[in-house]
This record gives sequence, C-alpha cells and structure tokens, in this order.
Amino acid sequence: SDVYKRQVSTQSTGDLNKMMAMSPIVHASKVVTPTFLGIGCGDLRVPPPQGKSWYHHVRANPHNCQIRMIEYPNNGHPLDGVHAAADFAIRGTYFAEQALIGSTTN
Repeated sequence: SDVYKRQVSTQSTGDLNKMMAMSPIVHASKVVTPTFLGIGCGDLRVPPPQGKSWYHHVRANPHNCQIRMIEYPNNGHPLDGVHAAADFAIRGTYFAEQALIGSTTN
C-alpha cells in the first residue's frame, strides 16, 4: 500500500536491518517449543497472512516442531469473542497436554 511504501522509504537501511533482525519470520527456523497459534481473521495489528506465513515457516523448520494453527473469523488481535476465547482455551489446553505427553515418551 502507499502508506507502507512511505513508511519504508523514510527508514534508513540500518533501521530496516534492525527491524528485520527482530522479525519473528527470521527466527522461525529456530522454534523448538510446541506452539498453538490463534489467528484472528480481522486482526489489524498483525495481518493474518503474516501469521500464516510464520506458521508455515515453523512447520518447515528442521526441528520438526509441533505447531497447530486455528483461524477465528470476526476476531482481531485479541481473540475476544466469547466463542473464540473459549474454543482457543479448550483446544490450547488439549494441545499442551498432548505436547507434554509426547515429550515424555521421546
């Protein structure tokens, strides 16, 4: 978008390099902790395609990290809908239990 282009064009190369070094996508290949990711499809802070891209990068990492992603329509950055919050809590708990059980059998 034009706003993004104006923001990027005003940044120095050093600033852009610092931002890239801190970007989660750069570190996706290092993730080893089982991760349960909830994506709010109406998120304005972290655009859903960025979260989905990170998810796919983690899935492809060499550590074979356990990762699961659930998308929630009509939710933003906080999953604040009653259904989404409850669903995420229940599924997240189940995911954590399975990750812990799996880690003790390896």
